[in-house]
Amino acid sequence: MFFNRREFLTLAVVMAGTLGINGASRFHTSGAAAVSAMPSPAMNTLQTQLQPGDIVLLRRRSLSINAWVPGYWSHVALYVGSVGELKKLGLDHDPRVATHLGAFAESGAGGQPHVMIEALLEGVRFHSLSGSLQSTEAVAVLRPRLQPEQINEAIARAFTHAGKPFDLDFDFEHDDKLACTELVYRAYEGVLSLQFSDAMGRRVITPTEFARTFGSERLTSSQQFDLVLFIDGSVFSAEARPGQPDAFVETTRRPAVDWPR
Repeated sequence: MFFNRREFLTLAVVMAGTLGINGASRFHTSGAAAVSAMPSPAMNTLQTQLQPGDIVLLRRRSLSINAWVPGYWSHVALYVGSVGELKKLGLDHDPRVATHLGAFAESGAGGQPHVMIEALLEGVRFHSLSGSLQSTEAVAVLRPRLQPEQINEAIARAFTHAGKPFDLDFDFEHDDKLACTELVYRAYEGVLSLQFSDAMGRRVITPTEFARTFGSERLTSSQQFDLVLFIDGSVFSAEARPGQPDAFVETTRRPAVDWPR
């Protein structure tokens, strides 16, 4: 029996529920191998390092989704900052942002402020940092080497997509629906050069492509990203270890599914 991409994603969601995972966009595991939310020291480090416009790569703690998304990294989100940070950048006066500022100013998971925008199965949504990182075993932060006005433009563009549905077809030619990498691609379209690859029957940009781009351009005149932070973890370990650039590049060679040994 063969499935198309819509049927396969639906099956992955059902599998996630069968395995005791709460949804396909917020994964929770139970048992000895389960790890709670990102450790507090790692979360604190992230909070002090992030800047508006940063691209956040995430590896979810879900075997079903990791097996479905090509490559080690399974999700990407955009850090846009808090309401206060947006005001400092003058973006609260940009109509593209101002239209959504009321919803963005509402509290996120655990009463924490919204600082992230990401495309999940429920659509393009705002989230707090802790909400976005829930059930994440590894995270990396890439900072585009762009001018401040280009970063501000990318953030404003991202806000225009808030509320759109998730793109189950992974169609990068249209923006009426968006998958996670499509959102970041649309935000930085024209100022970042991202490579497409054949996956899931489409020409797409996978989350791991961001790491691959960093690795191929690193220490060259064409380098587009700086690696701000890489926290390396494992679904079968309760630790989240700080990683180095070489280790981050090495993730492009890791399997999508980390089976226990």
